[in-house]
Amino acid sequence: MDIEKLFHGEGGYIFVSHSHLDIKTVREIRNFLEGKGLEPILFYLKSMDDASEDKAELLTSLIHDEIDAREFFLYINSDNAETSTWVQDELNYVSRTAPHKIIRIDLKDGVESMNEKMTELTKKLRVFISCSGYDMELAKKVREEFLRRDFRVYMPVQDMLPGTNYDESIMGEIAKAGCVLLLLTPRSVQSKSVMQEIQYAYNRKAIVISVIVGDVELSLEWQIMLGMMQCFHLKDGCDEQQVKRIVSDIRNCLMGDW
Repeated sequence: MDIEKLFHGEGGYIFVSHSHLDIKTVREIRNFLEGKGLEPILFYLKSMDDASEDKAELLTSLIHDEIDAREFFLYINSDNAETSTWVQDELNYVSRTAPHKIIRIDLKDGVESMNEKMTELTKKLRVFISCSGYDMELAKKVREEFLRRDFRVYMPVQDMLPGTNYDESIMGEIAKAGCVLLLLTPRSVQSKSVMQEIQYAYNRKAIVISVIVGDVELSLEWQIMLGMMQCFHLKDGCDEQQVKRIVSDIRNCLMGDW
């Protein structure tokens, strides 16, 4: 099964704020994002062009609810968007309530800049989790929290299909990921596959972030590797509030420059 089909329906939801006058280009953006396994939503109801005030308020409330329900707000700026009452209301709303969600693409910058931005976005929204199979309870909770926050997640111990070439799959998925997240536990520091995944990541110059779980005795090799990573610390156990806090911190770290 193609890995994009495996991801379908899990995370990756993006609210796309745009002017319907730019719909041809906006559809190209939507198709690109869908081709990468993401789930963009476009809003335009022709019946609202001459809507009553009550009907407009109802739709505004629905749109705000959709923005609240999604972790990412993609604002497609253009001359048309800047003069659209609906688009500017959406942008003003999310700027007040959750400015960290905003991602901007400016059609005025041209096709090349737009394509680079979208490629970077789809990469940022993909996380590769490197962990030991013995730590699956914790790893699944971390995975689920990333999915809840609309990231795509690939975890070899769960997602690698039978008969898949390990080396090719790992290298391919790490190349597509915006971040390799290492769950560092007493089990994973003994895992040859985890070490191999992190070495692949460094060879690809990938961003590697570690979550150190409890007290872990580290070899010199691991100590050197950790010195090159941003590290977060998690107490022993699978406390859901801790997991939510850690994933929130990592999300802000990954998306901070948007």
